[in-house]
Amino acid sequence: MNGTFCGTWAVDTGGSRRIPFHLIGSGEAWLHFESEVPQKLQLQDLVVFPRDAHQIISGQNDVIGIGLGVDTGHGY
Repeated sequence: MNGTFCGTWAVDTGGSRRIPFHLIGSGEAWLHFESEVPQKLQLQDLVVFPRDAHQIISGQNDVIGIGLGVDTGHGY
């Protein structure tokens, strides 16, 4: 997925059966794993996962309302 996000947003790339990665081209984002402290990502940060892991990248450090750990079937 290549996009520009603003406002409140979150993307769940888990379950894609591909090697997921995130490259921050501008601004910042937060990487969320269940039961882990969110990690702040900034300009030019690159995160590559060795396997398809359930994780969410979002514009905020608070996962309330994002649905982490709950499969909503909507991809967020």
